[in-house]
Amino acid sequence: MEEDEHEIRVYRPESYNFPPSRGRTGFRLNDDKTFINYEIAPTDGILERLGIWERLGDKHLGIIFEDSKRNFQIEIISLTKDNLKIRIKNY
Repeated sequence: MEEDEHEIRVYRPESYNFPPSRGRTGFRLNDDKTFINYEIAPTDGILERLGIWERLGDKHLGIIFEDSKRNFQIEIISLTKDNLKIRIKNY
C-alpha cells in the first residue's frame, strides 16, 4: 500500500526488505489454481481467505471465493522480479 498509485496496487515478494508495519495485505497464486488472499485481521494478525483463480486472458485473472460477493478480477499492469502492479475490478 505504500507504493500504490490511484487504482494501481503494487506488490513485492516476501523477501523484500519492507519498512516496519502493523501488517500488509497480499496474495498467493498456486499451481493447483488455489488462491490465498492475505488480509489484516482485526487483531493485527493475518487472515487467510481461500479461493480459486482462473486465467481470463493474457493479462487478466478471475478470483472466485465461496462467498461470490467477494469475487474480483486482476488485471496485470506490469511484472518484474521486484514488483507486480495490478488493477483490481469487480467480477
